[in-house]
Amino acid sequence: MFDQNLKTKFYINHVEREEATGAIKEIYDKFPQEVMVPGMILIKSGNVELTRQNAEELAYFSNMETISNKLLTAIRYIIAVRVKTAHCTNVNGGLLEVMGMTKEMIDSLLENEACDCFSDKENALIPFAVKAAMTPDAVNKQDIDRVKAVGWSDDELLHIVVAAINSLAGVNVFKVFRVKE
Repeated sequence: MFDQNLKTKFYINHVEREEATGAIKEIYDKFPQEVMVPGMILIKSGNVELTRQNAEELAYFSNMETISNKLLTAIRYIIAVRVKTAHCTNVNGGLLEVMGMTKEMIDSLLENEACDCFSDKENALIPFAVKAAMTPDAVNKQDIDRVKAVGWSDDELLHIVVAAINSLAGVNVFKVFRVKE
C-alpha cells in the first residue's frame, strides 16, 4: 500500500540507506529494512550529530511505558498526510503496516482520527495531539480536560505534544530542503 522505494531529491547532501556507513549506518539499521528511513532522519544525515540526536529523540519517545510506538506512529502518519509529505506518509504508513495495521484500519485512522486497534483512552489522545501540532493556538482548556478525563496525566500530555510538534518540525525541515518538482 505504501511505496517504500520512493526516492526524494534534496538541495543539500544526505546519505541514502544503501550508501550509509559508520554511525549513519548504525542509526539507519535501527529502522525496519522493509520501510524507508524516516525523512526527518534522512534529511539530517549529512551531519552525524544532528542525525544521532534525532534518532535518540525518536527512540526516547518510542520507548515510553504509557504511550505506545504504534500510537506515536499513527499520530505522525496523520500529520504527514495533512501536510502532504509523501515520503513521511509512506514511512509512517509502512511502519503501521509492519505493526499489524490493515489498510482498513489505516483508512479509518485517517478519516476518524481513531481506530478500533487503539483503546478509548488512546483514541482520545490522537485528535488532541494532531490539533496540538497542526493548530496549537486552537487547543483550549476543554481539549486538555477531555484527555485528562480519560486518564492522561500532565506529564504524558507534555510528552505527546512535544513528540507531535517535533514530528511536524522534522517534516518541515524535510520540506525546506526537498527538491520541488
